[in-house]
Amino acid sequence: MLRRSLSAFAFIACYLLSAQPAHAQETKDQRTKPPAVEKWTKNLRSGLRYSFIVQRAPFPLMAHVLHLKFPQEGIRMESLVGGDTVLAANGGPSRETVSSIAARTKAYAAINGDYFGTDGDILGFHIFDGELVSEPFPTRAICVWNEREVRFDKPSWSADLVSPTGQSHHIDGVNRALGGSEIIVVTPRGGKAVSKNPAYFFVFESSQSLRASGETPLLFKHVLTDQTEYPLKAGQLVVMANERTAGPLLENLQQNTEWKVISKLEGGADYTNAKWAVAGGPTLLSSGRQVVAVGAERFQQDFVNSRHPRTGIGITPDGEILFVVVDGRSSLSAGLSLSEFASLFRELGCTDAINLDGGGSSTLYVAGSVLNRPSDGTERRVGNALLLFLPELPSAITDFKVVTSSPTVAVGGNVTLVLTRADGTVVPNESVLWICEGRNAWIDQAGLLRGIAPGKVSIRAVTESGESRLELEVVKSN
Repeated sequence: MLRRSLSAFAFIACYLLSAQPAHAQETKDQRTKPPAVEKWTKNLRSGLRYSFIVQRAPFPLMAHVLHLKFPQEGIRMESLVGGDTVLAANGGPSRETVSSIAARTKAYAAINGDYFGTDGDILGFHIFDGELVSEPFPTRAICVWNEREVRFDKPSWSADLVSPTGQSHHIDGVNRALGGSEIIVVTPRGGKAVSKNPAYFFVFESSQSLRASGETPLLFKHVLTDQTEYPLKAGQLVVMANERTAGPLLENLQQNTEWKVISKLEGGADYTNAKWAVAGGPTLLSSGRQVVAVGAERFQQDFVNSRHPRTGIGITPDGEILFVVVDGRSSLSAGLSLSEFASLFRELGCTDAINLDGGGSSTLYVAGSVLNRPSDGTERRVGNALLLFLPELPSAITDFKVVTSSPTVAVGGNVTLVLTRADGTVVPNESVLWICEGRNAWIDQAGLLRGIAPGKVSIRAVTESGESRLELEVVKSN
């Protein structure tokens, strides 16, 4: 059954990429009996496009794709943890929705990132502007980049805390809770130092952030005993150790002595110049081959073979970066297995791709709104996000108006929307990004709104030079 579905999906994906984009001027018969697969592509800005794919057979699917030409002058790609800290200092979870992270940082677009714990602790690798925020999960795929290139890799990491006498103490992790006989380093971006049992907290000062690869100088200030929590201040770094691992650190300990952390990352990327990174896994494509590295990256088969919402990143041979979010767990979109997700990336022209956190976390934010339909029914707060920043445009023109033949749409029915200028001329549909805010309806990129359940929805029609909004109501069908 899986092989048959994959074969059908691959055929449809090939058709998609060769098909002509759908247009707003559809005939009545076309609207009554829509094709099995439709695809629309919109130019959002120079070097950035959005594609919306709707498949109706052999199973329902909605896929959203951002195509980024990279590097692109004026466009920045960054990674950020929810709430700006891994663990919240007040004891609450630090997780945050993708739209909230994007809105407060004024990002134009964003997707969810890595897997995370309930407290917001990121489970894999994260670099923020050259700072190591979370160490790699062994053998799992990561995406790492700077201003010039984006790479996928599976790095190995090691780090040591070096005393003034040159004695090295192995570091087990960064910005996570201390458990057992470990040594854990916590930085201000970690939020607070947390130990499951009373432990030693060695407090240092540093004028630099913790380097992902290289040396970070420290100045020892004092040690706290029998601690379980410690909120960090700016410029501090805390080393946590239990009774067993603290012993060697306590030898000849003197205030205001110079220590250092030496961090090493080894793999296929240039980590000395790495600026940003997010993790996920498993690898989907490598050098054009579909690999779906499940066992090597420690994932369970059910996670791989069942259809779920998905988020991932791919790279084409010419260096274009694709951010893909697939909806799932609904009658509108079943989601994809990881093998099907890998096939989609390959059909979209990628030679390399990795999976990120999916399920209810899968979110795509563009131009102030969430474009996909998160499977939880609302956005899930996540551990981190990948953000795109674009140059600000001149003040927007506001003389646009969304025009429709009816202020209501029936459940199971549809209505076509168009965007007009003040003089009544219609804005070409290929220049309009259609967004439906609310789960009572959905809109395709031809401007066709379909009613799902009674209630109000808000429609945004966004262009480079301005936008317009229209409130509609979905009513019960007669």
